[in-house]
Amino acid sequence: MTTENTAPETSGQAHEYPLHWGWILAQGIVTVLLGGIALALAGLTTLASVYLFGGFMGAAGILQLVQTFTEKDKGWSLRISNLLIGLVYIITSVLIFIDPLAASLALTIFIASFFMVIGVIRLVQAWKNRSRGWSWLWHGLFGLINLGFGAYVIATLPVSALWLIGMMVSIELIMQGWTLIVIALAARKALNG
Repeated sequence: MTTENTAPETSGQAHEYPLHWGWILAQGIVTVLLGGIALALAGLTTLASVYLFGGFMGAAGILQLVQTFTEKDKGWSLRISNLLIGLVYIITSVLIFIDPLAASLALTIFIASFFMVIGVIRLVQAWKNRSRGWSWLWHGLFGLINLGFGAYVIATLPVSALWLIGMMVSIELIMQGWTLIVIALAARKALNG
């Protein structure tokens, strides 16, 4: 089923708009609603996300082991390293399924650390670019937000490990839904004149 059509050129540029904008609008609305439900159930969303992550790690580990034993043309050093990687993936997957809350805690610490490092990098960028006009303030502001969010998550551990991953997945769903809604409404306007 084709979902795109080229609308007439406007301002010398050709724009591609979805032909069936109604379906995209419906998808956007459903995605926003699902994101809202996931946000309301952030703890369950976190748990489901951790289990899904563990399942992907286990599947990747099994595939790595299959590759190790089926590729006979590789040297032993490469096969041993592939075997070890596969085993690490499988062991990590098993640990995630044994204690998903500990896995959530570890992932939350990683995410918070990521936000804090990005915040510091943005603050350094802002400081280095302060002579280039007022736009450096945005980098500084976003750096402070990143740093503050990461520090908040660390300060509220272990409780934040119960909701952070679910909240982030939910927010992504909501943003994707709104993006689809905006695209559908723009396509409707362009196609209807």
